[in-house]
Amino acid sequence: MIKTLLLKKACLLPCLLLVIQAVNGQPAPSSQSSSLPLPSFKVVPESNEILLPEAMTPAVISPVPGVVFPQPTPQIIELSTTSLESGLNGATEAKALEKPRFQYPTLAERKHKITEGLNRLNPLTPYQEWEEVQVRHKILLLFIAVFSALTVAMLVAVLSSRFYKLGVQARTEKLKKRFELLLMHVLFFEDAKPTVDWDQDKIVQHFKKNYLKSTFKRKILIAEILDLNKNFTGQFAENLRLLFLYLNLEKDSFALLKSSQWNLKAQGICELAQMLVYEAAPYIKKLINHPNDLVRMESHIALVKLDKRRGMAFLPHLHRSFTQWQQLNLQHALSKLDREDIPDFSEYLGSSNVQVVEFSLKMIGIYNQVDALPAVEQLLKHPEERVRLTTIETIQQLDAAHAVPALMAYFPAANKVNQVAILRAIASLGGAPVEFFTEQLLSGDHALRVVAAKALHDAQQLEAFQMMQAKVMDAQLQQIIRHALDHRN
Repeated sequence: MIKTLLLKKACLLPCLLLVIQAVNGQPAPSSQSSSLPLPSFKVVPESNEILLPEAMTPAVISPVPGVVFPQPTPQIIELSTTSLESGLNGATEAKALEKPRFQYPTLAERKHKITEGLNRLNPLTPYQEWEEVQVRHKILLLFIAVFSALTVAMLVAVLSSRFYKLGVQARTEKLKKRFELLLMHVLFFEDAKPTVDWDQDKIVQHFKKNYLKSTFKRKILIAEILDLNKNFTGQFAENLRLLFLYLNLEKDSFALLKSSQWNLKAQGICELAQMLVYEAAPYIKKLINHPNDLVRMESHIALVKLDKRRGMAFLPHLHRSFTQWQQLNLQHALSKLDREDIPDFSEYLGSSNVQVVEFSLKMIGIYNQVDALPAVEQLLKHPEERVRLTTIETIQQLDAAHAVPALMAYFPAANKVNQVAILRAIASLGGAPVEFFTEQLLSGDHALRVVAAKALHDAQQLEAFQMMQAKVMDAQLQQIIRHALDHRN
């Protein structure tokens, strides 16, 4: 390789010879020496080797005219070529080891860096820890299988429930149509039949033997009887009641009454009260203080239906809350009683339950129990403000004009709400002096002024109005007086 390089770069040979002579300590050639022709070289094409002539004259290779170089010996040439070859090899290796200042990463390097980053975030990749990944896959498949099974089970349950309800509905409609024959037959009995006649009735006996052995069928029949009983009165309702008792359907209602579930207990109370099963009254009285509001309300209504005049005897023993909703339902039940069956509510004005006292006062006013007025007036001194307010409203509702002095005596000690109620009651009852209303008209309270002005207007005290309007300089009072005098009000 070195010999080929020398051939291609022949111009470097003289410099090489100078270096060799300097190494051997030979003197530099003289500039006056005559130049000789360069030796001829032969190159072997197969191996690119340089062949020197066997007989080389002692000539010099001089790139500069006038400079003579002595001929190097073969040892010097071999040493020089060996040194040059080692130097070139070292330079090549150093160049190969030298790294460039900047080099763009290859695609493989980029993929390798991305993979390393993902491995840091999630070491359990499909390319690593394959056994752990398989475990996770098995767990995931297990969850999928479980949820799929639950989904199928839920779908089956929903469809089964749907088909069951449709079947129950179809059976119910079929039974209702069959029970219509029995109920229409019983409804139009002219008179109440004794038990002997019921035993001889073929239709009743047919239904008793074939349609009352199943609890489901009995529930359907009870529901139909109760529904018809709500729409009929008189002999029709009595016939349905007798059929209910003859078929021993009240046993089902008693079973509901003894249930531990409040909704079933309330349903049993309602059925027994509607069908007037008087034997159930002692059991229902035990439930007047039941923790559930609905059970208490149904028991109160049931006692009114079953005991009638003595149906309100439970009020003094009522210790739990007696809500407005319960009072309204009880009042509705009382409205269905005959007038002579309405109890005397003055008996319950001494109850320790404030709500019972308020309800009794309202019933005294609604049923116009004037005989209870002395007991009512005593409640103007009751410690509860709302009881005193209800007492004032009850006196006004009873139209008890002789109670006006008691109201006027209580007026100074009453609060503003009760004072307004007293003024309205006195204005409605009459009998109070004009000066009483005039004094309230000149007071500073706006609500009392409005009521007093209206009372004076109703008493036809127009001259007093006109005189007062001329004297009073209060703009608000003048506006109240004009409002009272306006015929549109």
